[in-house]
Amino acid sequence: RVGDEHPLCFLQALDLSHNPQLGAHAHHIARALQVNKSLIALNMSASDVTDEAAFDFAAMLEKNDTLTQLDLSHNPLISDAGAHFAYAFNVNHALTDFSLEHTGVSRKVLASIEEHRQAVGEPEELQALLPALYESNDAVTEVHLCGVTDMKSGRLLGESSARLLAQPLANNFVVTVVDLSHNEINYDGASALLTALLSNRVTLHSLNISHNPIGHGSVLGRMVASVIAAHTALREVDMTSTGLTTEGAKAIINELDVPRRNSVRVL
Repeated sequence: RVGDEHPLCFLQALDLSHNPQLGAHAHHIARALQVNKSLIALNMSASDVTDEAAFDFAAMLEKNDTLTQLDLSHNPLISDAGAHFAYAFNVNHALTDFSLEHTGVSRKVLASIEEHRQAVGEPEELQALLPALYESNDAVTEVHLCGVTDMKSGRLLGESSARLLAQPLANNFVVTVVDLSHNEINYDGASALLTALLSNRVTLHSLNISHNPIGHGSVLGRMVASVIAAHTALREVDMTSTGLTTEGAKAIINELDVPRRNSVRVL
């Protein structure tokens, strides 16, 4: 055991890469980092880190708030181990540079990890919602994020928030209501969200993006018209105060002229 005054307790960077003999001891390093308050960068690339140790590293990230760089690339890991890191980012707001490249972790899981990492700094309501949306189970069938404010920064949901929601919603077939009204979502954020909803043609009943500074009204109208055309179950769309133009409104009206879609209520 290293005493609190030992010089190693003040070490800030540690490179143990390309040391395969350390693989069997990696879990001890992960557990030590649960209480270490000085190390900010650790490189264990190509050190034969196993799945068991990866679980310990993921658990460590839920408690360690000083490590900002962690490299576990080129290690024999699998997707199950990688998935644990995605959930770790729900509570870890310190790690900014993280690599699992060239491991057995699938691209889908790596993408999920990146999405969770990007969620750092987003309002807690959004961070808590993302895992359930990715799982696409009956636990969450309605997304209500009206006027959501981050407690620390005071900012509302914006472009990055909409982009984070877009990916799970594209493959989610249980959500029926999406309410993102009274936020600060711009055109790029709304575009990412609406494009994702085009992939989900099954369950959406209600979409509310009102009171957001979206703009690009004619293009916005055409995009919403496409969503209406794709979702046969859609019954209500609220676009109040989004910058919709006359041309955009015409695109929506033309879509509503189709008999099977004239039951959609657009506000």
